[in-house]
Amino acid sequence: MRDSGETRESLQRELTLARKRIAELEASEVEIKKELRGLQKSDKIYRSLAEDAFFSSKVGIFVLDPNFKIAWVSHSIGKYFGLSPKEILGKDKRKLIKEQIKDIFEDPEAFASKVLHTYDNNTYVENFECHVLPGPGREERWLEHWSEPIEKGVFAGGRIETYVDITERKRIERRMGYLNKILRAIWRVNQLVTRERHMGLLIKKACKLLMETGAYNNVWIALFDQGGRFYSASEAGVGAEFNAMVELLKRGGPKGCREEMLTKSGVQIITNSSLECKGCPLAKIYKDKGAMRVRLEYRGRTYGLIAASAPREFLHDADAKTLLEEVGGDIAFAVHSIELEEKRKAAEKARQATEARYRLLYEIAGEPIFTYDKNLILTDVNRVACEKIGIEKDKLIGRNILELGLLHPDDTQKAMDHIKKLLEGASIETEKLRFKRKDGSYLIAEVTATPIIEQGKLVAITNVCHDVTERESLTAALKKSEEKFRLLSENAPDIVFSLGKDGLITYVNSSTRQTLGFEPEELIGLYPTELCEERDRKFLIRLFKRVSEGKETLHNVGVTLLDKKGKERYFLLSCSPVERAESEDLAAVGMLKDTTEQRDLEAQLRHAQKMEAIGTLAGGIAHDFNNILSAIMGYAELALIDTPHDSPIKDNLQQVLNASSRARDLVRQILTFSRRGEQRRVPISIVPIIKEGLKLLRASLPSFIEIRQKIEPDPGIVEADPTQIHQVLMNLCTNAGQAMMEKGGLLEVTLEKVKIDNELSATNPDLRLGPYVRLTVRDTGHGMERDIMERIFDPYFTTKREGEGTGLGLAVVHGIVKNHGGAIKVKSTPGKGTTFEVYFPVVDVPMKSAQATDQLMPKGHEYILFIDDEQPIAELGRLMLEKLGYKVVTKTSSVEALELFKADPTRFDLVITDMTMPNMTGDMLATKLLKIRPDIPIILCTGFSTRITEQRAKEMGIQRLVMKPLSMKQLAEVVRGVLDEQKKSKLRVFL
Repeated sequence: MRDSGETRESLQRELTLARKRIAELEASEVEIKKELRGLQKSDKIYRSLAEDAFFSSKVGIFVLDPNFKIAWVSHSIGKYFGLSPKEILGKDKRKLIKEQIKDIFEDPEAFASKVLHTYDNNTYVENFECHVLPGPGREERWLEHWSEPIEKGVFAGGRIETYVDITERKRIERRMGYLNKILRAIWRVNQLVTRERHMGLLIKKACKLLMETGAYNNVWIALFDQGGRFYSASEAGVGAEFNAMVELLKRGGPKGCREEMLTKSGVQIITNSSLECKGCPLAKIYKDKGAMRVRLEYRGRTYGLIAASAPREFLHDADAKTLLEEVGGDIAFAVHSIELEEKRKAAEKARQATEARYRLLYEIAGEPIFTYDKNLILTDVNRVACEKIGIEKDKLIGRNILELGLLHPDDTQKAMDHIKKLLEGASIETEKLRFKRKDGSYLIAEVTATPIIEQGKLVAITNVCHDVTERESLTAALKKSEEKFRLLSENAPDIVFSLGKDGLITYVNSSTRQTLGFEPEELIGLYPTELCEERDRKFLIRLFKRVSEGKETLHNVGVTLLDKKGKERYFLLSCSPVERAESEDLAAVGMLKDTTEQRDLEAQLRHAQKMEAIGTLAGGIAHDFNNILSAIMGYAELALIDTPHDSPIKDNLQQVLNASSRARDLVRQILTFSRRGEQRRVPISIVPIIKEGLKLLRASLPSFIEIRQKIEPDPGIVEADPTQIHQVLMNLCTNAGQAMMEKGGLLEVTLEKVKIDNELSATNPDLRLGPYVRLTVRDTGHGMERDIMERIFDPYFTTKREGEGTGLGLAVVHGIVKNHGGAIKVKSTPGKGTTFEVYFPVVDVPMKSAQATDQLMPKGHEYILFIDDEQPIAELGRLMLEKLGYKVVTKTSSVEALELFKADPTRFDLVITDMTMPNMTGDMLATKLLKIRPDIPIILCTGFSTRITEQRAKEMGIQRLVMKPLSMKQLAEVVRGVLDEQKKSKLRVFL
């Protein structure tokens, strides 16, 4: 029992001790937990302090354990990389670099290679600059990367990496670098403006310099005159779009933007070209860059503008804008300087030209000219003067003019008095003096002396000597033989007259009866101006004033006078002043030579020459236009053949063919009008021609003229030239429109079928009995008087003012109608309007159809050589002929075609060649081909040619001469016809 009791007590003691130990442990655990919570709180505080410190210092940190897993990361890393710490804690940094982080850098490969290399070799990274691109949760920035191994502590064997934000420093560096580029550009431009004196080269080189320095992506400069009109531009780096910009500037554009460019001061910024530059040709090149522009301004004047594309980050930089303004000012100063220099050179050139011109006039003047100083020493003399007096120029210069012995002794004192008046201040003095010729005889000259004043002082005197010896002799002869003159004048074919001092006609010979219809007595006592229109009177007054006051003789001056019926006649006037002591009332005598018939003949010649020129022009147009029509018609026919019958396109293509046929007919009509083609009349309905013409008229006549039409759908078929019918309508309607141009009115066009009976035929013998199509054009204009109406169809008769009409319109209409076997009638009442009725006889024949079907076209299988220097025409010929079953080889060079034919003359069954080709024309090629193979059939095609005719072609051995454009059916028929004729010819030879 004792043992068991002791054991129990022992166990109780141990249990008590155990409980005590447990209590102590529990107390210790509470303290430990308390201490741990304190440590955790302290860790958070220190972590926060560290985070704040690194964030404020713009430093991001990675802590990697020995396995390169991210054990700790600062919050700045998330800001820099766009990744939250939770996303990357515990991840392998190597894997993160390869799969995710590297993509945020501008050069991801370089970053990954650099960092992973230091991991593999446990080395350091120092000052490694990384460019982070903008993206989700991050901005663009520059980071400086540092990385080193951790040697001690918990993370020994791992790495610590820092990323220092150096964005601001880089921006400052980039800004300073950019501004330095602009400063270099300014320095180079300043050097340029001091040496370049050519405006175009200045702005071209300036653009190039500004771009080459790297300051700007592209640059362009435009210059404007003082009126704001564009006159020059240049660019660098802009490209082809600049051509469109130049054209826009020439037209005064771009609107709004241009005014803003030239009126707003300072640098203007374009940040969003798609919104700010709509319609501008340069909007595209500014899309990702932005642009700056500033006026080229110097001393208050705008000389133009300079526009430059720059990086967006510097668009609003104040220093960059100031520097661009400085560049603009430098270029404006240079432009200003060049303009001044150009003006100076122009003024100097003009001065030299003026001086040279006056020197030339001085030398080539038909009258002797002497220049001497106030001491009467000769300083200059012209060629004519030397020739007249027979003394060389170098022997005259420097001698006293009065000591040369040139004057008649009796005139020396008169000359000295003449010079004295000039020295005393007279402006211009005229004196009649006698000078000795080189043969010793004397001529009489009117000497006009003019003082030369410089700075208010007389420095020289110029004498112009007008030889009046002949005039004086004539006057003397007139004095001695007045009766003889009267006898001659009365029998002269020209009008001879004299005028008194008062300007009235004192004498006129009997030629006035034949030329002007006046008896001489009817004209005595009249002023000559009473015989001309008001517009010519001032001119005639000036002429006679020059004779009477200026003592000038007129030779063959054209004047216009009115005959007794009021009709203008043209004369050549010659008139001389008269000085006679015994008859002081006589001022001038003259002659009028009637040139009216000569002028009419000259006018007819000019008209004939003009018509010949029109014909030449028409031929040239016809050749080119027929080639164009060949392509249009041919390809349209090919398309029509390949188009399904029920396709709506088929009708459209047929309309193209119809219009092309009309165009072809129009060209032929032009050639007919110029006598270079023949008229083609075909049975047609003129309804569509009239309707089409009225559509054209509506567009050309003002809206205050109303057009009404009454057109029967089927008035009948007429045999006519469609183009001439169109011309008749347009001429009549144009005349009607002009008659209503001042007050407006109604133009009514009617087309109907009428039957000419005996009553109508009796009043108009041009109309036979039977059916006619009547075209009526009625207007409500000013109408015509009866005498005017009777002459409207006369050639060249017109009531319009000079320059507004030729007088041929209605004459052409009358000729066309008569040639078509029809008639034209006119009714008119002054103030109420005019009505024209045109009659075309109806023909009982079917109307020709423009339709052509593939089934009706003859085909073949022969081998054809097709030659045309225009590739589209050659290709068209090949397609058409192959469509008809032939085998075709095409050539666009006649020389190459000849070489091909020489190589194998028997290869081809037919040759088709164009007429007009470079190097060798079609007829020349045909001649050479026939020399090689005389039996080769040849078809010669031409749009127009004056060199070849159908007769000439046959004489040369050419089977056919055909006019372009040809329809496919025409081509098929002519080809088949020539080939069949060739076969028949060979068969006859064989038989």
